[in-house]
Amino acid sequence: MARSLSSVPRSLTPAAPSRPAPAGLLWLLALSLAACATPQPAPPAVAGAGTEAEAGDDGAMTPDRLEQILKVQARDVQREGPALRFVYRGLLMACVFDTSSDRMRLLAPVAQLEQVSADQRQRALEANFHTSLDARYATSGGILYAVYLHPLRSLSDAELVSALFQLGNLVRSFGTAYSSGVLHYDPGAEEPEGDG
Repeated sequence: MARSLSSVPRSLTPAAPSRPAPAGLLWLLALSLAACATPQPAPPAVAGAGTEAEAGDDGAMTPDRLEQILKVQARDVQREGPALRFVYRGLLMACVFDTSSDRMRLLAPVAQLEQVSADQRQRALEANFHTSLDARYATSGGILYAVYLHPLRSLSDAELVSALFQLGNLVRSFGTAYSSGVLHYDPGAEEPEGDG
């Protein structure tokens, strides 16, 4: 039986907004999800990107390829079943994958939800529409997370690297720019004039 996300002990939650969660919380959440089936500079290129050496026979992304890329992009990569835990640019993150459902999820804790103001919640929702590109803010088990979801097999090396970059920026810019650091759709900006 799947473990409820609400069973995560309060003592394992982040202490304040914009602080990464303790390692235990993120790892426990990543395993539970698996059981349930300020902006930084651009990330470096993946060594071997574009090669199919570790990809599936048909060139598809695999859990082994995910792990290989994460070992280039992050540190302290640990794999347990269908989950990987790692540190990316000083932030604890996890990757959960399900090959039978062809899905993967990257997540990074942002803050305890009870410590997030109503204004911050509203700005995070607006960021999901305007400034977060492919990553999003989401909540589960009383925690605000930055998350990225994608079909596993069709995920490219470059998309994975971009997703890590976006998640890191969403965590770091929470409370200020609320941005993935990649693209910004300004709701107040006027549309450019043109002939078409």
